[in-house]
Amino acid sequence: MNHWDSICSSIAWSVGNGLTLRLLDDVWLPSLGPLRHHTLIQAAELADVSISNLVDENGGWNIDLLASIFPSNVVSHILSTKCPEPSDQGDACVWRWSSNHTFYIKSAHNLLSESTWDSSFPIWKMI
Repeated sequence: MNHWDSICSSIAWSVGNGLTLRLLDDVWLPSLGPLRHHTLIQAAELADVSISNLVDENGGWNIDLLASIFPSNVVSHILSTKCPEPSDQGDACVWRWSSNHTFYIKSAHNLLSESTWDSSFPIWKMI
């Protein structure tokens, strides 16, 4: 994984009103990554679907719709997540590696240092 991939995989989304979060491509369930890899149907059919489209008329998750798209383990994950509400602020981009989800150069440096650290590199044998 190159540095840019490391940075991109460290960004997730906090659900607000769900209007801008793309169901399959945005990471809004960080432990699962993009949901494109977890669908029961052709992902192309859902390319432009936002997560707000998964809310039923009562303001809760549309369980039947979810079950037609995802396997039960993913549906369980979604059901344990805050449902988007129209009155909420917009969805927000967050940094996964700080406790308050704010991006800090230090946390990015730590992430990149860990991903490039190789104790077998010859220079370390000379020290």
